[in-house]
Amino acid sequence: MWNEEKYLEEALVKLLTARNVPNFNILIFDDGSTDNSAKIYSRFQQQHKSRIFIEKHETQLGYGRTIRDILNYGIEKHYDYLITFDADLQHEPSSISTILNHYSLANTDIVSGSRYLNYQCFPEDLSVVPRDRYLINMVITWLLNQTTNYTLTDAFCGIKGYNIHALQKYYPLAFELSGYSFPLEFWYWAFQRKLTVSEVPVPLIYRKGRRQREDWTIRLSNYIETLRDFAPNNKSIELIEHMEFGIFSAIYCWLERIHEWEIEPYQVVEQHLVMHLQKHNQFKLAQPPSYTNLKEAIPQELCE
Repeated sequence: MWNEEKYLEEALVKLLTARNVPNFNILIFDDGSTDNSAKIYSRFQQQHKSRIFIEKHETQLGYGRTIRDILNYGIEKHYDYLITFDADLQHEPSSISTILNHYSLANTDIVSGSRYLNYQCFPEDLSVVPRDRYLINMVITWLLNQTTNYTLTDAFCGIKGYNIHALQKYYPLAFELSGYSFPLEFWYWAFQRKLTVSEVPVPLIYRKGRRQREDWTIRLSNYIETLRDFAPNNKSIELIEHMEFGIFSAIYCWLERIHEWEIEPYQVVEQHLVMHLQKHNQFKLAQPPSYTNLKEAIPQELCE
């Protein structure tokens, strides 16, 4: 967590009072917060010393570095399972029992939450879902599946369960990325080590007023570059490079006709994406040197 004073107290209360969840410890990993988060979690730790534990970075090192350190902590403390849970109220404590119940039914290494597995995940008010972030998640998840044997529907969901016994043979875990592209490196890392993955449905929750990141074209470029850098083989790299411009044109066209677009589960978006890529290939467009002005590079007919 980083600078979550607005939501942290409510998140901790929800975790501590969660029903139908086995007794569990709570690790608060502070990635160098500069607000009043430390005062809040220190107060809770004093009240629940046997359940709440605190680790911190003195300065902000990034999301990926924090997840790495959390996983290594779980290995060092000999836990059986570890579940990552964001402190900004975008996860429900009930999802913890969903993940643990899945472990009791299936022999799997990673149980990942998916906000796009089915319609039951969606809130009544879909207007709170940022369209560009949603679409980028969908196309990057699709590319990730094309270059692995996974069948993910939500590559970026923050709530995940980890079977620590499956990870401990690789201790200490070491990853290169520290930022928000980290999940892509992790999925390729898991794939190359033949770790098994399952998904369970979790509620799709977005909080209005959350921090917005850079322009969607920059974010998508960074994610595609990460896929290219960590892809498991040359064939995968060639596929990513071949699909790159088509992926950009798909999101551009979908955002241009946003009044027609509905939030759909991954499987539906996958069908739309494949159809668009087939149409994109028919135009035989030259890939532009930059995606900063897609309007000049993509004919309007492609978006119709």
